[in-house]
Amino acid sequence: MDTQYDQVSVDEQGEIIQAFSRALTREMHVLNQHPELIWQQMHNRLQWEGNSIHVCVHSELNQRQKSNSRAWLRTINPYRESQRLIRTISGLSSGVNDCSFSPDGTRAITASSDNSVKVWNTENGLEVAALIGHTGAVYACKFSSDGTRIVTASKDATLRVWETFSGREVICMTGHADEVNDARFSSEGTRSVSAGKDSSVRVWELTNGKETM
Repeated sequence: MDTQYDQVSVDEQGEIIQAFSRALTREMHVLNQHPELIWQQMHNRLQWEGNSIHVCVHSELNQRQKSNSRAWLRTINPYRESQRLIRTISGLSSGVNDCSFSPDGTRAITASSDNSVKVWNTENGLEVAALIGHTGAVYACKFSSDGTRIVTASKDATLRVWETFSGREVICMTGHADEVNDARFSSEGTRSVSAGKDSSVRVWELTNGKETM
């Protein structure tokens, strides 16, 4: 690649760098687990780009073929995804029921049917924390307005509050007679509201986990 890269103009070099940067961002969910696949993933994403970019990735393919290196898994059709896609987060073992950004956008949370809530770094797609405690599928997850806490709602008929950065459970609230489908913080963060399958909406004081009267 070095020889091919040196032969293109400065403008073309800039285009190549930008194309690789976009592709790397979109493939981080694969490369975090399998960094050895970097050229496979780059070739599969960039083989349909402009000529100078195509030359770069195709020359690596030619080198691998000459050296009898391990074969790549190659795509034969362009990816059918929005050009607005920034990155893909993977690593969940079951369906995702809800997701939410932190107020500053640096974190995201997911609620899954495997009873877990996970916190993710949105810059690199890596898992930051797993919130473990629910005994049923988690249906909802929301950040507090300052981003320091998370409230979750679950099939286990509870809603729980967690510390964002430590993943520690702060309080578990019980009272619904059936699944809790949704939960939110109040704007000032001192209360939470929950919606249950038992046809009730309940408001809770977060200082003691009691329902408000």
